[in-house]
Amino acid sequence: MNIATNYSSAILLLGKENGMLGSIKQKNTADPNILLLPPEELEKGDLDLKGEFAAIVAVASDLNDNQQEIALNLQELKPFAHSKLILLHELKSQSVIPPSKFQQGVTFIYSPNTGDQIDALIQNSKEHHRETLQRQKNQKELHLALQLLRQGVFQVKTLSEAKSLSTLLASMCPNSTEVALGLIELMINGIEHGNLQITFEEKGILLKEGQWHLEIERRLELVEHSEKRVTVEFLYKKDRIEFVITDEGFGFDANKYLSKTSEGERKADLTNFHGRGIKLASQLSFQRLEYTSTGNQVKATIELE
Repeated sequence: MNIATNYSSAILLLGKENGMLGSIKQKNTADPNILLLPPEELEKGDLDLKGEFAAIVAVASDLNDNQQEIALNLQELKPFAHSKLILLHELKSQSVIPPSKFQQGVTFIYSPNTGDQIDALIQNSKEHHRETLQRQKNQKELHLALQLLRQGVFQVKTLSEAKSLSTLLASMCPNSTEVALGLIELMINGIEHGNLQITFEEKGILLKEGQWHLEIERRLELVEHSEKRVTVEFLYKKDRIEFVITDEGFGFDANKYLSKTSEGERKADLTNFHGRGIKLASQLSFQRLEYTSTGNQVKATIELE
């Protein structure tokens, strides 16, 4: 059975020609993106699958257990990677109870007079699928554009801004998960200890009392801190990537946080994130971490060769 389509956001109807979905297909005969497949064709294993499907719509009473299993497995195939599985069953039908694994589908209870509702559901699925594909395209284009970035200067004020920027910049680096972790730690240090002047001891108390985020938000609104930013400079070179992170604080002595420890101490340190962000960034995220003499600026380096 050939159900190939070169269109995107197609709809696969799994139902009988003389049933509910057959009537839906008849109403949409001119739409090549709506295809009707009798359930027994699923078991032949010769489906020609191409294109992009927005949804698989099935009538529970039209499918036996094996056909339901095959319908579920369709979502593992590329054409159905972003498809919604929509299961229709009659409210009055007590004998048709979908298997628990089939509950991942969207259940739609219908009566013989709800063809318009199913049409609307199909159109909504197609629109949602188009939006999903467009978002993916935009993300790919953004990622490609970021690969062209060789130098940039960014400023963050809040923790959420720091998190977003760390994710963005790390996406251009090898080991992006580890790099994002290191960047967010360094930016948070700049925000809380540098710009907002929260001491190590104060943070320990705030964390214990569950007040850390609230205190950061409070200090961000104070006149003396409201205009402060952490500046992040990004430089992509042939053999390395450099991040220079500068806050507007008074600085600190970073040497004790960068000192070497035994392997056992290192593992213990990394289980306690309070006061361990610098060491974590140094050991897991970057090949080099260098602070200025005052301590309010740090250069983090990733070697590419």
